Amino acid sequence: MIDFTGLKGHQLGSIKVETSSEAADFENIVIEYIDVMDLLSKVSPMKKAVVVQKAFGYPNWEIALNLGISERTVSNLIRSVKIFLRKVYR
Repeated sequence: MIDFTGLKGHQLGSIKVETSSEAADFENIVIEYIDVMDLLSKVSPMKKAVVVQKAFGYPNWEIALNLGISERTVSNLIRSVKIFLRKVYR
């Protein structure tokens, strides 16, 4: 069962729900996530795999182990994605 307590301003079927600032913050996070995933569609699958695992908090050594690459390669791929994102957000 979903608890709609504390939500304001949204309509779910016949249930009127009000949005709290937490719900609005979550919505913004989802929108930003979708935007970033759209941008990441323009990078290689390996870079995307590294970024996704990094976003989940995996350390570089574990990402390297999971993907069968060196830790240095992980660092280089992360640096490459950062450069790409800096160019996009200028």
